Amino acid sequence: MMEFVPYVGPLFAWVTAFLMVLVSPEAGIGSLVAISGLYIFFQWVEGNIMVPMVMSRTLNLSPLYILIMTLIGATLGGMIGVLISVPLASILHIFYTDWMHYRKHLPE
Repeated sequence: MMEFVPYVGPLFAWVTAFLMVLVSPEAGIGSLVAISGLYIFFQWVEGNIMVPMVMSRTLNLSPLYILIMTLIGATLGGMIGVLISVPLASILHIFYTDWMHYRKHLPE
């Protein structure tokens, strides 16, 4: 439910779950480690597998292309680079396909 709020929502969800386990009388340190490990695992799966797959199907782009463009955006522009990397990747793909179509139909 908290995924609707980008970046802060998942962190808020983890803090809520962590505090619930922390105040539980039966929970120990193992439960706190388990809830943190599950949070990290699910965030990794979502960010590295699910989001590129959904975006690739929506934009008709390769998941690997989206992942690489997101990593490049993060490296070059930080958080802003991550936010603009997928739209920029889509724009670059459109320009590339149009250019290839234009080159194919040039008169000789």
